[in-house]
Amino acid sequence: MSHSQTTPASNKGVSVMEFRTEEALLKHLIDDIESIPSDPSLEQLCSKAKTSISKTPFWILSAPDEDHTKSNSVEDEFRRLQTLKSYNVLDETFDEDLDRLTAMASRMFDVPIALVSLVDLGRIWCISNRGLGEVRQIPRKDSFCAHAVLSNSKSFIVPDASKDSRFSTNPLVTEGGIRFYGGAPLETPENYRIGNFCLLGTKPRPEGLSEAELMTLVDFAAMAVKVLVDRRYRRDTEIKQDLIVAHTAHDLITPLTGLQMSLNLLNEDVSLTSKMDDEQQELLSTAIVCTDIMSRFCHVTLADLKKVDPPAVTMTSECSLSHSNCHVKDLFRCLHQ
Repeated sequence: MSHSQTTPASNKGVSVMEFRTEEALLKHLIDDIESIPSDPSLEQLCSKAKTSISKTPFWILSAPDEDHTKSNSVEDEFRRLQTLKSYNVLDETFDEDLDRLTAMASRMFDVPIALVSLVDLGRIWCISNRGLGEVRQIPRKDSFCAHAVLSNSKSFIVPDASKDSRFSTNPLVTEGGIRFYGGAPLETPENYRIGNFCLLGTKPRPEGLSEAELMTLVDFAAMAVKVLVDRRYRRDTEIKQDLIVAHTAHDLITPLTGLQMSLNLLNEDVSLTSKMDDEQQELLSTAIVCTDIMSRFCHVTLADLKKVDPPAVTMTSECSLSHSNCHVKDLFRCLHQ
């Protein structure tokens, strides 16, 4: 089966991941059409849209079926793409949990291909692919999934693509031999459709899918969404935990630095260490080693997570060192008096 793209695209305006800000994405979408969304908050951004980014409106259907397809406004596409981006799954490797679902669907519906597709700005990204080999993406323009994500119903069925004017010239049909397509949108808790759970076959299905089969396909889509939602939740939780660890490490650095200084001064004071018995000297050595390990752990954690501004940490540490050093010297001066 031939496909025009199998690796992450580098063409400008193909993926929502290319846009670092919401404003940049909105400018790109507005540049594709002449109408402006009515949301006042968006109008302020719309008024700034001056630069032409792309001449090809990937996300606009050339020949939509008005009876079965919803219109797609700038605002709708903007919100949908932002929702898709929040799941952070574009350009990721195949998901094992989703692979199990597509493998099961392929067997259950007796089709050679089952996919979990994500409808990006200008491409269809396959987060799970059963039957298409290593193919990860195909162009979005006028694809099956581009129509399915805008369907008026909970499913989108094409009994024979070779006889459907919307898809008869699609490379998947002309070169890949695809005839049947059945898709159920991936509708997120935010009520946006970010992709599809879809079935593709090389044989026409004049009768489409039965009611029971349609319900099963919709259930597969719901299960796929749950996998994505759970994955996002785990990622967000890990980020929060990393932030807690980073903040804790940052808060510990200052007292640890003072403690290290104090212990080192104690260890270097021969007049004090000479009076210690073996147990006391062992405790002092253990304390020095433990504080050194903790200090290194804190610094490595901060370096890895890159959550703290280095200059700020340096200033705080230097001030703390100076203060701790003077305080410890005063204490020892009193001890010797």
